[in-house]
Order: sequence, then C-alpha cells, then structure tokens
Amino acid sequence: MGKLPLSKMAGTSVPVVIDLPTCVYEGIGSVVHAHAILETALQELLFDLMKVEYPAGRVVLRYQSGTERFKTIRKMLDLRGLTPSCNANELEKYIQICCDDRDQFAHGVWLKDPNGIIALRLTRGTFETPDGKADRSFKPEANVVPDDAYAAIRANILSTVRRVYDLKQEVKALLSK
Repeated sequence: MGKLPLSKMAGTSVPVVIDLPTCVYEGIGSVVHAHAILETALQELLFDLMKVEYPAGRVVLRYQSGTERFKTIRKMLDLRGLTPSCNANELEKYIQICCDDRDQFAHGVWLKDPNGIIALRLTRGTFETPDGKADRSFKPEANVVPDDAYAAIRANILSTVRRVYDLKQEVKALLSK
C-alpha cells in the first residue's frame, strides 16, 4: 500500500468517503469473507481440543478475535500435553497480521483528497515521518490501497487458514491416540 505524503495525512480537512467504488466494496468483502473462514477454522480447532461438539461450543463460548482465540488454543495444547509440529509463535504472528488486515478493511474509514485519490485511514500504531515516529491515534495516516492488494491479503489469510487446518488435523490425530 502506498503512503500519502505527510501533507495529505488524514485530518479534519479531508472528507470521508460515503460511497466507495464497487470494486472497493468487493475487495473489502473478499477480505472479510476469508477472515470469517479463518475464525471458523480456529473455532473448530479449539472445540476439538476441548472435546466438545461444535454446536455446544458455539453456545458456550463467546466471540474472541482470531489472535485471542489462538492464545486459548495454545493453552489447550499445553493442557493436553500436545506439542504441534508447526511453529506456534510464527502461526500466531500470521493470525495477528490477518486480524489486523481484516480490522483495517472492516472498520476502516476511507478518505478522499482534493485530487480525488481515495485512501484508507489508519489509526492504530505508529509510523515514521521526517520528524520521527508519529502516533496514528493523534495524527492518522492514510494509505492508498492498490486494486491488487485485496487479492494478496485474501491469499495470505487463506494460506493461514490452511496452516490452521493442518494443525487441526494433527491435533485430531494426536487426540485419537
């Protein structure tokens, strides 16, 4: 994603876009849909570790973000004495990236500069400026999202889903012993 220059950073003078182009809505939808699959895979993995039927698990457990759900999964792996063959720290980082990407698109506000350029406003974390680091909660940053970014982010999320399903298969095999 390309960064707008500091002079174009989101502020009160940059209007919020109410109606986005259809291709942006489609891109957002593809990212959110892929993330829903990731959340389902994590939920099923947790239910398998808990040895509960999926409907019972859905009734009992409240919503958790993907990252929080994976932390619970890691605790259940420890409780069951299971050591997965995958690098759990690495998988957790991938899941966090997926969650961050999804949250940006699902909850993000889009802005339009005077030249008609549409950009996604970012309000979490920090970013580098010529004067040092800036806190996005004080001075939001705006990113231009290229048309191919949605497909790349979706592919990354689905790749992470495959890793979770691989872990799920491994856990099921270990639990059946």
